[in-house]
Formats: sequence, C-alpha cells, structure tokens
Amino acid sequence: MDKIKGKKVLFSILIVFLLIVGVSLYINWATTPLPEDKRNISNTDVKMLIDIPDVADRTPIIRTYTKEEFDNFNEKEREKIRDMVSGNIEGDVPALKIENGTGILKISFEKIEKNGEEIKAVKAIPDDVPKIKISALETLYSREEPKEINDSLIESEEGIYLYEVKRYLNQDRIYHDKDDEFFMEGIFIEVNYEINREKYVSFFAINTLEYKDEEISLK
Repeated sequence: MDKIKGKKVLFSILIVFLLIVGVSLYINWATTPLPEDKRNISNTDVKMLIDIPDVADRTPIIRTYTKEEFDNFNEKEREKIRDMVSGNIEGDVPALKIENGTGILKISFEKIEKNGEEIKAVKAIPDDVPKIKISALETLYSREEPKEINDSLIESEEGIYLYEVKRYLNQDRIYHDKDDEFFMEGIFIEVNYEINREKYVSFFAINTLEYKDEEISLK
C-alpha cells in the first residue's frame, strides 16, 4: 500500500513539474520575438525577400504559398496567417518610416534549385511585375474592417521591385501617441506573382511610422 501511495505522489509531482515546464515554455514563446529562422517560411520552392530600413533591425514575418493553396484557405485559416505574420509580441514586425508622404519597400525573389544532392537558392525573376494588395488598419491587432488598396509594384531593376507605401487611413483612424509626436498604421500586404508560369502568393505585415516633427524622428 505504501508503495502505491509513493507512486501516486511521484506521479503527481511529475505532472506538476511538466505543467510548470509547459507554462514556462509557453510564456517564453509568447513574450519573445519570433526567431529569425521562423520568420520567412515558404510552402513552395520560391521565397520572397524584403528589404525594409528598420531602426531596430527587425525583419518581416513572411509566409509564401502557391496561389491555388492560398485561394483555398477559409477565413479562419487566413486569420491564423494574419496572426502569425503580426508576430509573437507587439513590435515584432518592422516599422517603415514615412517621410515626405511615402516609404519604400524593396522586394525580390529566390527559388530553390536541386542538382543531385546539392541544394541552393538562386535569384528568381517573375514573369511580370508582381501585384500588391494592401489592407490598412489602425494597428495590426485591430478588428475593424480594413481599407484595401490594390496596386502594382514599381520595377527598379531586373528582379528587384520598389514600392511606395503611403499613409492610407484618415487621421482619426490612425494610432498616435498621447503627445501626437507620431502616427502609426498597421498594414498587411499580399503580393501575387508568377515565376516560370507558376502562381504564388506571399503575405506579410509591417507598421508604418510617420513623425509630425522631423527633428523628433532623428532622436
């Protein structure tokens, strides 16, 4: 009987220990930025790369799918993607500074090629200029209806595309700090493109940051 009670006590201690470890791991995961190796993930052999000048050196969280797969996602699955690219914590995505009304995104692409056992990423050039769809909200965590803007990327050189991002919402719908020193807008961006006649979709999020006073932005 004592042995049975002892086993029950040990089992209870093990369960409590596992619960404590599980909760600690979850808290650590939920309160730290997403690791770099999990930020740009593709379900295909193609990846989209984004160059954003961010003072905190943050990189966007990007998810890439075939066009067919992306179009078949239901609203719950799309919401899960939006939550993923918004980051683990507030401030986990880069902030693009808006100056003189615009900010610049630089986008390029790479494709994984296999030659026997050798696997390497090579520059990929879309068949045409990629199409961009922007969903602008007060913040990335807003549940209000976003303002959607469809546009085309501006090609700067072969395989590299520049896009001018603007402020899209009215001032009364944009987050701003208590002293009105800056305005911040959350943006989800969907990029549709075709490489070697295969259609892809990449999805990511950024914040845009516009200072009312240029002297403040330099501090």
